[in-house]
Amino acid sequence: MTIEPDSLEHLYLNMAAGDWLQIDAANYAAKTFFEPDDVKRKALVLATARALAEAGYIRIGTIDWKKGRLAEWPGTIDDQIERLSRVYMPEGRDDRDWGWSCVFDLTEEGEHVEAELPQLSARFDDDDW
Repeated sequence: MTIEPDSLEHLYLNMAAGDWLQIDAANYAAKTFFEPDDVKRKALVLATARALAEAGYIRIGTIDWKKGRLAEWPGTIDDQIERLSRVYMPEGRDDRDWGWSCVFDLTEEGEHVEAELPQLSARFDDDDW
C-alpha cells in the first residue's frame, strides 16, 4: 500500500505512533481535515481503517487495561470492520467511554512505514485543532 503524504492514512499512522489512536480522536481528525458530513466521514474512516489493516499497518481492538495493551478484536478484518461500523458513531454519543470503544494500534510494519513517511504538513499542527 502506498501512503500518500498528508492523506488520512498518513495522519492516522502519525497519530497512532508511540501510542494508540482511539476512535474519537480518529473521528475528530477526519472531521476537521477531511470530511465534515457524518455519513461520508463514517464511510471514509471505515475505508481507511480497512486499508491500513489489510496492509498490515494497524490492529483494531480495545485496550485491556489490566495488561496495558491492545486486545485485538477476534475474527477477520471484515469481522473487525463490521464491529467497528456498529461501534463508530460519527455523529457523537453521550457515553463518555465511547472514545475508547475502539482503538487502532500500529503493528511493527506500521511503525516502520510511519517512520519513513515525510513529516505532516503544517495544516495538521496540534495547535490548529
